Amino acid sequence: MLPLAPSECYKLWDFVNQCYKQPSIDPFDFEDRVAEILSSIGFTSFQRRRVHGKSCSMHEHDIIAKKIGGRDFILVECKTGDGFLDKTHVFALFGKAFDIFNLPGRRLEIRFNDRPHVYDFEDVYCMIVSNLPLDKAAFVCSLALGIMAVQPYDIFDEYASLPPSLVESYWIEGCGRDDIDPRFRQDLSELTRITFRNLFWSQAEIFNGNVLYRRLERFHGIVQSLVQIRR
Repeated sequence: MLPLAPSECYKLWDFVNQCYKQPSIDPFDFEDRVAEILSSIGFTSFQRRRVHGKSCSMHEHDIIAKKIGGRDFILVECKTGDGFLDKTHVFALFGKAFDIFNLPGRRLEIRFNDRPHVYDFEDVYCMIVSNLPLDKAAFVCSLALGIMAVQPYDIFDEYASLPPSLVESYWIEGCGRDDIDPRFRQDLSELTRITFRNLFWSQAEIFNGNVLYRRLERFHGIVQSLVQIRR
């Protein structure tokens, strides 16, 4: 079961669209707002904490969110500015996640006020929340590695910074139509599971990002035609 519902993902996606083309937004304010949204949907958020990795390195991280009452975590990288994010940011997040969440016994150590706080974990997911789009290579990498990219929706030359498939599911759920093929809903759910998958699955199996991008692009076109989205 995914840690975010479609409506919860939509809240984050709507927020980054509101912040789009605001390069002067304060990075800490942006992180705090993302943490507030996560808190409102049932997460405890640890912001700007140092985290112990398997390599014995300490990693400074923007937000680590823990599902209240569960053992699921989301490692969140927040980005602000102008231009585009490139794939080095995607690989950097994946590398940190690999180091942090490969500790023996699945126990996470987060330091606060120079004191360690230890949490047991089960599933771990990675997410980039950015007020600037990823370039196409970065987005393709995020799809291949199972990292959700919550980025502004815009269409550029030969590239669309598409919303996550969870957002597509949210639109489908709320469009009020009863003539949508159940197989399409099932296919969209499967695509969501592939493009936002837990870290341990992502380490074992890397998908073809170009294939997933084309599939997401096709699904987005269908969803637009069904719900008549115009942004």
